[in-house]
Amino acid sequence: MNLEGKRVLVVGSGKSGVAAAELLRKKGITFVLFDGNVIMSSVDVYLKCIGIFFIPLAIVNIYRNGIQGLGYGLLPMMAGVAELIGRGVVAVIAGEMRSYTGVCLAGPAAWSLAAALLIVMYFFIMNVHLKKVFGTNGKD
Repeated sequence: MNLEGKRVLVVGSGKSGVAAAELLRKKGITFVLFDGNVIMSSVDVYLKCIGIFFIPLAIVNIYRNGIQGLGYGLLPMMAGVAELIGRGVVAVIAGEMRSYTGVCLAGPAAWSLAAALLIVMYFFIMNVHLKKVFGTNGKD
């Protein structure tokens, strides 16, 4: 295989990674030596950040589908827009602060915001339906 003019990524800075990098250097091939532990620690942080927020994500999906099933399409769409805006704001702020953990939390923050909005929308819709069906607001 001809590797002239190509860059090679060597993942792992252990003995075999360093040996491979040395062989590439002797042949005059450009390479980047990357420590696999850095990748795995980043993956670990990301999975811990999003893993605890799967319950708000489930709430988002359940309430969004439920509200759409009741015939309200605009409200769940607006929650999706709020989710997008929330994700963008958190990501920009975390990026400015150079916080990897903050960027990882952008999605979960957006899910929590959307979940809160959808729960409020759901109870509002249920009160409207109770008034239509029973002539009451459900407090009697």
